[in-house]
Amino acid sequence: MFKYEMHVHSVDVSPCASATAEQLVERFLEKGYTGINLTNHWNPGVFKNRGLTEKNAEELAEYYLNGYRRLKEAAGDKLDIFCGMELAMKGCSNDYLIYGVTKEMLLDLGPYFGYGKIEDVIKIVHSHGGVIFHAHPYRMWMTVLPDHLYNKEDEPYDPDKFDGIESINYGSNDRYSNDMALDFAEHYKIKTITGSDYHNKGGKPYGGVFLPRRAKDMADFVDMIRRGEYALSRMGYYWWEIGDFHPKARFKQ
Repeated sequence: MFKYEMHVHSVDVSPCASATAEQLVERFLEKGYTGINLTNHWNPGVFKNRGLTEKNAEELAEYYLNGYRRLKEAAGDKLDIFCGMELAMKGCSNDYLIYGVTKEMLLDLGPYFGYGKIEDVIKIVHSHGGVIFHAHPYRMWMTVLPDHLYNKEDEPYDPDKFDGIESINYGSNDRYSNDMALDFAEHYKIKTITGSDYHNKGGKPYGGVFLPRRAKDMADFVDMIRRGEYALSRMGYYWWEIGDFHPKARFKQ
């Protein structure tokens, strides 16, 4: 089996991260990964922090892709590096994980990262051959979306819907939010992924998916995800204790 991380940030793009490209390569090689999907933040706060102009789609795309290029160069032939994204939109606290990101997709997303509708984002992602998952949907301040907005295992694929949700996020400070996401996905038969949400040395590099074979390229990887040809990484999940947001926490001494 070949293990691929699904949720990673690097200091080159995400202001909230401290991990360099070289540190990411070293850490994920150490943990036996075959590849990394680099999902840096794409949102108004990131670009404002970096002094970039929101309306200049070309400038935003090049800035974003430089982080991916740095990681790919650092990895060489030691790890497969694919370009993903964690997108957030102005006026909404939700985050969305996108895989199969290309410059053409970024240019089309330019006007939407701050002001558009998620329905438009889904159409753009799918039109460029990508897939999109709702990140950590039960994290505090997030809005859980109705189940009919997701593709179901027993229904024909609909390109106007989400591909699934991130059911386990190892960067969450509370296991309860993951439990709810797992229950939601199981009840409605929604496809899920897991992610480390790795930002720095203190992160837990446990998340991702196992593929039956090594992906030939990013398009091949995305195609296997879309078809559901993978198993979830749930390493160490049940070692976690009840967190502060779990109802049972109120009974702790």
